[in-house]
Amino acid sequence: MAVAGVMWLDIPYWYLFLAVVYRLVWDLRLKTVFARLVRARQHRDSVRLPAVTPRLRCGHGLGERIEAADELAGRGLADAATDAYLGILADHPVEPACGRVLLLRTAEAARAAGDHMLAAELSAAALRGVPPDPTGRLATIAVRAHTTRAAALVGLGDLDEATRSLRRAQRLTQANRATERYVRWTAAEVRLAGSSIRTFGELSEQVAGAMGEQKLGLRETAVMHRLTIMAAWRLLEAGDGKGAERAFYSVRRRLDLGPARGIRGPDGRIRSIPAERQPAWRMFTLAIAGEVAAAAAQQEPLSSEDRTAADLATDLAWYFDENLTGARMLLIRALFDHGSGGDVQEAVARLRRAQRFADLGLHTFADPRRQAEWVRLRQEIADGLRTVAGIVEPPVSSPWPVTPSGREQAVEARAKAEALFDRLAAIDPEAFGAVRRRLAPPPAVELDDATSRALWAPTAEGPPAPAVDSPGRPETKASGAPARPETTPKEKRVGPPPPDPEWLEPLMSAAGGRCWTLPLALDLARALGHGHVGPEHLVLAVAHDGDCAEILAGFGVTTEALRSTVGCWYARTGKTAPDLDPELTTLAHDAALVASALGEGRVRAAHLFMALLANPHGAGGALLRAHGVDLEEVRVRSDAALAGPVLQARAGPLFTAGEIVHHHRLTLPAWLAIGHALDLAAAEPGRILGVRHLAEGVEAYGSRVLPRLEADGRGTVRVGLPARGILTAARAGADAAGEWGIELDHLSRAIGRQEPSTGAPDRPGTRAACERAARRGRRFVTREDVREASVLDGADDLLPPVPVLTPAVRRARRPERSTA
Repeated sequence: MAVAGVMWLDIPYWYLFLAVVYRLVWDLRLKTVFARLVRARQHRDSVRLPAVTPRLRCGHGLGERIEAADELAGRGLADAATDAYLGILADHPVEPACGRVLLLRTAEAARAAGDHMLAAELSAAALRGVPPDPTGRLATIAVRAHTTRAAALVGLGDLDEATRSLRRAQRLTQANRATERYVRWTAAEVRLAGSSIRTFGELSEQVAGAMGEQKLGLRETAVMHRLTIMAAWRLLEAGDGKGAERAFYSVRRRLDLGPARGIRGPDGRIRSIPAERQPAWRMFTLAIAGEVAAAAAQQEPLSSEDRTAADLATDLAWYFDENLTGARMLLIRALFDHGSGGDVQEAVARLRRAQRFADLGLHTFADPRRQAEWVRLRQEIADGLRTVAGIVEPPVSSPWPVTPSGREQAVEARAKAEALFDRLAAIDPEAFGAVRRRLAPPPAVELDDATSRALWAPTAEGPPAPAVDSPGRPETKASGAPARPETTPKEKRVGPPPPDPEWLEPLMSAAGGRCWTLPLALDLARALGHGHVGPEHLVLAVAHDGDCAEILAGFGVTTEALRSTVGCWYARTGKTAPDLDPELTTLAHDAALVASALGEGRVRAAHLFMALLANPHGAGGALLRAHGVDLEEVRVRSDAALAGPVLQARAGPLFTAGEIVHHHRLTLPAWLAIGHALDLAAAEPGRILGVRHLAEGVEAYGSRVLPRLEADGRGTVRVGLPARGILTAARAGADAAGEWGIELDHLSRAIGRQEPSTGAPDRPGTRAACERAARRGRRFVTREDVREASVLDGADDLLPPVPVLTPAVRRARRPERSTA
């Protein structure tokens, strides 16, 4: 064309030269720039889907529904996305390829929605049948499943298992970049969850360290904001309200929100928010909720600008289905404004509005943790109404709304949830059987206005006490007064006891033949009217045992509180022969193994309690966590208190090894680990204790208190020079850490040639606290012992073994040592 233009059209050469240059520049650069602008304009309102599993190519006619669920997840509407994925699973045929991907997507959506139990169960279900070393698409699914399970376990408070699950994901090889970033985000979250945060400086340092360790740049703003908010709540719990408020505000300040005027309609309500702005506005809602809580903790009033932002965040919480966040924000503002002399009517209006918030997602009906949070929150709202305006509300026993319209919506949603999980449990009982059993009971029928006024009229004594169906207590009516005695004889009113179900005898046989705690769990389930007997009922039965009840009392947990919570979880069926939860059979077998290992032929409540704590992811662990119990803390206490006396009676002498390490300073786990190492050395021809034996002893006992391999007959064992050095280094490590008791950690550090953790030179050690615990007959040291320990009068040695330091004591001491 250029030659033709020059020869026949008489076009000037410089025109042709400019045309060629323009063509070259267009091909090299301008074409790409304009294409990007056009694509950005075309997809301005589109949703960026989350980086989930490999692309799902479903040939079962559910493609449009899957795309809609992906869009909900991409917009941050995790509750709606979880319900959408569950509905797809219910309509999807049993097929491994698509089904595994759908299980994983549902688990990821449940994790984002805060339903950690469902996320952990479904991510484990997605791993069924996956080989140890998967490749290709299956490797990506396995990595994401392990990572999602790790994140869910962090939410459940099990950091050890979360770390192990995350390491499994990191050991696998896959080529998906989005999955690699997902693993790094979760690794940063796990690291931050295990860090100590007491000041704003520590918060900034830990967040930056977690992101830097995983090579996450500052452009990963969504990850940084989520980690900062998570750490800020921990900082607020630690008592630094000012630092927490600063952290929450830093998140809000860095958000790219766009204009706020356009999101409200003429009536002041939230209308449409552009899809690309929805994640930022949702993060804004969470940050404002934290600022309100931090300001209330400091007793500082909100400025006019902050009050406007809080009003907007409350409306956004309703828009985004962040119902717990919105209700808490309204409660905090109402109580704080009333305490500062604010308008009573405005405070009542906020509390009434908080009552209208509710989680009616289908999956939330099978989430006992969230239901327990709603019960506590609704009780606080009822207490607030009574404090602010003297309004007496009915006793709160349900997580659902108290208004008639709210109850109707809850009843309808619960019926849909029951139908959905019935279908899912029929399709995949292994994955959804436990979820179906956790399904909450339907909300109670709302009374008419006249009956409500008659029953709940304000009185000087306050609201009547709720009726409790406990053995030996007179039956009560709704008004709280004792029921009128029956004229018929008592023998005619009380019929014969119902026959035992068929599964009880095999269950008793699995537990060794004599275990009265299991029939007690059955009786308690019958008294509550439940249709099954599960680990949660076993917790109720165990709590009636004196030793177990004493341990739970240390956490402020009573049998009445446990009974009230379990009663709210399930509907009353009236079945006289409840079904058996398969998990209870597993716990009975585990308890029998514990009893056998401790040398006892009968399973007791203590053995069942230890088996429950060794399986923290079931309904029993969820019940204890719902009451604020730290499962790791209670496990250490129960091991020391319940198994300690038996193991101490069976532990043999340490001879020369005990003299080197000072046996009067050994805790029971360290004592047993050294004894196990001596048993291993005694079984070899040379009978010389080496480093290998010590390492195997520490590894065998880990952080658990377990019985020795042999009771007696170890004989004389010589201690080799390398082992002698290890024992001496362990004692020096305990001295450097300011701890009187020699723990397994000191032995492990000495074996690994690691530097001992040093304590503050001007800080008292733990000997006085150990002595105080020992004099009180306890085998573990609590934070109360550390606070109230006095200086020792003499230098007499404590009788072995030394009480162990619980995880709470170690966490309380760690920041002080690190800032010394």
